[in-house]
Amino acid sequence: MKHQQVVVDYWTMAKTSFTYLILVMAAWFMFRLFNAVFLFPKIIQRKHEEIARRIEEQTKKLQESMDHNKDDQILKDAANTEDASAENQAVDESVDELKKEK
Repeated sequence: MKHQQVVVDYWTMAKTSFTYLILVMAAWFMFRLFNAVFLFPKIIQRKHEEIARRIEEQTKKLQESMDHNKDDQILKDAANTEDASAENQAVDESVDELKKEK
């Protein structure tokens, strides 16, 4: 058997390493491009629908709250009106009594 000598070709190793690095970067870029074109719009659409649903729920809650507050305000106004009419009636009776005394 003859002796064989191994010669390391650094230039070829560097070119090959650089070529594989470029290949990996291109694959990564294609993967990102695929996500941006095909998957990302679906994700955005789902998020948009979820946000729209949440806004609708919050709007309904706010509307119910406002309706409830209006009902409470109407009841308070009615109670205040009744109290005011009762006070007015008491004042009128007091005035009538004072007039009778004179």
